Amino acid sequence: SSQCTEVLPAVEPFELAYAGSAPIVVVGGENDPATPIRWAEEMTESLGSSATLVRYTGEGHGFVLVSSCVTEIAAALLTDLEPPAADTVCEPDPEIERPDWWNDLPLEGWVEIAETNPELLAALGLAPTLAYSEIGFSDLAADDVLDAADEALAALPGLVDGGRAEPIPGIDQATYLIDDEIFSVLVIGQDDLATPDLEGLAPLLGDEDRTLVVLLHFPM
Repeated sequence: SSQCTEVLPAVEPFELAYAGSAPIVVVGGENDPATPIRWAEEMTESLGSSATLVRYTGEGHGFVLVSSCVTEIAAALLTDLEPPAADTVCEPDPEIERPDWWNDLPLEGWVEIAETNPELLAALGLAPTLAYSEIGFSDLAADDVLDAADEALAALPGLVDGGRAEPIPGIDQATYLIDDEIFSVLVIGQDDLATPDLEGLAPLLGDEDRTLVVLLHFPM
């Protein structure tokens, strides 16, 4: 529109071209909400015979570390300078299913499971293709949640306690092995939401003022 023309300065697009021989991989998302797939096609054509287009058929704007297919292609290119075959198509990874032993988790007394909040999980970087997850809340303080989880989960046969960690400041994590599969408990207290890394989560919690608890299953 004319209004946009007045706000944004005139820009002359530069011509994209490449005359070298190094392999180039262009990844285009067929369902990318921000970048049409035709732009990836045009970029690949402009970069010449060294460029290979990979089509990702899933949703979203970023693909590395979201799709194992795309991630493996990127790793091969960076470590071995090996491009993928022409006309490579990457399908979305399957979502991680709820394991059978999940029903046996003793949760009473330390966490109350809430409705799934996709926006909150996405803000934590927890895609359903990476882990099965459920969100809950607790009236206990963050450290007390993990102590209560240790005590409750110790009753599970064959459970192995993997210890605790702080993956990023403000998030405490306890990890276990159940049936040789990884089960993790993440806790974030109300005070932690004021830290720079986590302050963006507060609006996603609404009026909830209890400790946030995220239960995760990572398949082996």
